[in-house]
Amino acid sequence: MGSCKVKFLPNETTVDVEAGTTVMEAAERADVHINNLCGGKGICGRCRVKIIGGQIRADSQSINLLSREEITEGYVLACRMKIDSDMEILIPPESRLDEAQILLDAMPVDYSEPEKMSLHGGSADLVTPHEPIVRKIYLELNA
Repeated sequence: MGSCKVKFLPNETTVDVEAGTTVMEAAERADVHINNLCGGKGICGRCRVKIIGGQIRADSQSINLLSREEITEGYVLACRMKIDSDMEILIPPESRLDEAQILLDAMPVDYSEPEKMSLHGGSADLVTPHEPIVRKIYLELNA
């Protein structure tokens, strides 16, 4: 098996991979993040990418969740599409994970000091308006 050059857009990141590698594996090697909720099983459809350069030899697994229009435009599932030539791949905004951020609207909770946390009571000195569903409890056991 030969080596294939894969370029990911819009990141402009290029990586060399062995033929037979999936697009998802190539993206991971290139440190390009693609939405992959199902863990590569091909059942969520969140990892759809568009092949804009190179040959597409898509099998039924790499297009099974796509519409006819998407297939004709060159979309495939990154977790199932195997690379067998040099390719240029566009990752659409809905498939990117780079845009996701954890948003905080207040100061984070300091879990190392349980006396500062509020549990099910509304106190005025709350660190954050969010109450976690788990808590740390210190316990000493006598042997």
